Amino acid sequence: MSNCCLDGTELVANRKPKMITEYNRYMGGIDLNDMLTSFYEDGRKSTKMWKKIVFNIIHRMVINAYILYQQNSDNAKSRLHFIQLLIDDLSEDHMTRNPANLGVLNDERNNQHLRKLPGRKEKDCCVCSVRNVPGGRKRSKHICVLCHKGVHKICYKKHSRRCNVDE
Repeated sequence: MSNCCLDGTELVANRKPKMITEYNRYMGGIDLNDMLTSFYEDGRKSTKMWKKIVFNIIHRMVINAYILYQQNSDNAKSRLHFIQLLIDDLSEDHMTRNPANLGVLNDERNNQHLRKLPGRKEKDCCVCSVRNVPGGRKRSKHICVLCHKGVHKICYKKHSRRCNVDE
């Protein structure tokens, strides 16, 4: 409750209580920040209070970054587009620092470009696997980044000749 208008029953010219008009006149950035935070809630349901606090702080940091971006940019993008660009830039920076996060194995000696399949997924190796022969089916947890076919690390050199990868 506001201390400046202790008598909340006093009405002003527009038939609103004086306390409401005073609040609206001096409404600060906190209410605006709360409003902006509510637009793009991520809907995380957590019982841990520290997680809620951390995500709320992150939301507020993104809002503050967007406000600074609008003030310093001639042709500002929408807030949604800004958030998408921010996520792309942050994840790209993180992924380039640690290539293992991409799932791409870049072995400079063999110039291998393989990606590990998520979970327990496997594909038939396009080099050494033969489906119609008993015991000939060989499965790999890696795929070629260019053609998306299954291939073992040791079979990659043969595969790269077929896939037209520069060696």
